[in-house]
Amino acid sequence: MSTTPGFEPYVLTPLDHILWHFSLSTFYTFKLDNPFMAIPILEAGANKLISQYPFLTGNIIERRATGERKGICEVQPPSEEYMALHPFLNIKYHQRKIPSSSTGPSDSESVCTDSLYNGEFIPVPFGQNRSDLQPLLRIQANIMADGIILCASVHHRAMDAYGFFLIMKTFAAYCAGSEPVASFSPDPTDQAYARQQITKSARENLMNYGELYGYSHLCDYNGEKDESPDAPISRLYKLSAARIQRLKTICESLASTLLSKEEIEDLHNSNTKRSGGLFTQNDIVTSLIGLCGARARKQDLFSPSSLAFAANMRSFLQPSQLKNYAGNVVGVPRVSFLTQQGTDVSNSLKLNTILKTQTLFDPDDLFLLFNLALNVRRAIQSINNDYACGLISHIIHQNDWGALTNASSDITVSNLRHVPMYELDFGPIIGKPQSFDLPENRVEGVAWILPARPPSPTSDYYEAADAPWEFRLTLRQEAIDRLLQDKLFQSMCPPTSKL
Repeated sequence: MSTTPGFEPYVLTPLDHILWHFSLSTFYTFKLDNPFMAIPILEAGANKLISQYPFLTGNIIERRATGERKGICEVQPPSEEYMALHPFLNIKYHQRKIPSSSTGPSDSESVCTDSLYNGEFIPVPFGQNRSDLQPLLRIQANIMADGIILCASVHHRAMDAYGFFLIMKTFAAYCAGSEPVASFSPDPTDQAYARQQITKSARENLMNYGELYGYSHLCDYNGEKDESPDAPISRLYKLSAARIQRLKTICESLASTLLSKEEIEDLHNSNTKRSGGLFTQNDIVTSLIGLCGARARKQDLFSPSSLAFAANMRSFLQPSQLKNYAGNVVGVPRVSFLTQQGTDVSNSLKLNTILKTQTLFDPDDLFLLFNLALNVRRAIQSINNDYACGLISHIIHQNDWGALTNASSDITVSNLRHVPMYELDFGPIIGKPQSFDLPENRVEGVAWILPARPPSPTSDYYEAADAPWEFRLTLRQEAIDRLLQDKLFQSMCPPTSKL
């Protein structure tokens, strides 16, 4: 890599401080006849990326307490010595082949998909302390016998999923020898302005943010990986898109039967930019993961459970530059719900007509899912300009920004379904990724809904409605066993759908 360009240190925004204080690693797989030809292309692309966006080379540190506030993080430029030891792009050579869905641990010539998440394949080590220099972004090109596994590790306090996608799209364009499309490219000069405007957007309201954003055990967690026999495990599943649509249709029917005219109007008003009914498939999948995941984790099914999920707030904040802002602009609303009915809902005359024909699903499960999906939809509806500005104000008024994160929940869902990672085009030599994965396994109860996979590696586009819903969920083995025995989950995710 060439000499690293400098930049002025900057403080992370209030919204950055509610995200985890460690890096997440994503994996892009490219099957190539000659993977060595990709190395100079990736190096040239990385050099151009950091020349245009030098802050990507920076390190996140927690500043010493100043005045009444502590725990504030800032991004500082790295030294040349640090960059020599921790280059922005690292090249590592492996003798094994790229994993496939059929590759298992017993295949000595291949690496299993779930085994990628270790120090051999990622550029940023696990378990860094707050006092350590923590890279904002690092990339490692793992040169395999039959292609490349590109791993990008990004510090979550610096970027959300959409901001990270903008950077990767720009990187891909530079590797392809072209300029990124302006509408999907973060303007370097706009980034500082956007950070300032986020802070200036603070405006108090009456919402009690303290119940949603405050201290949790993750505030003290440094991302160290649990290597014990009972450690959480990340597993990849996929759901039938047709059955998700079927559940959506059932929930629409239940809403029409159970809700008042005013309640239905409110839901319609929240969907003015979308078509297709009162719920989205996102609502249904998020609720399904929340319901089945919480039942798998909990012993007491009659006590309330909680589901949190990330919500992009870019469209609710000004200025328009936030559309291409690469930092964090997410809220994390949380809803409470029941995982088991106290009475048999199929005895209700109102519900009987709808539920009696649904032989694939248990009526109690349908009613529980409907209520949770309704709560999710209403929570999404509550995310607006007042919510976003009030959240920023709440954070600013806290004395310790290091003791802030979204409150602990039984299940937390991040949805990348519509983030077009498979459309990243690295040019004629490298091409588009054949696979994208995020096998994060350090935080129990966290689910990642993965981007919709194209129907075939050569397709230029795909229909999101037809693509299976792939997701990863991190649970301990005993909870995984309960999940696979859950009848609702089995009906949506048959054994052949567990990858």
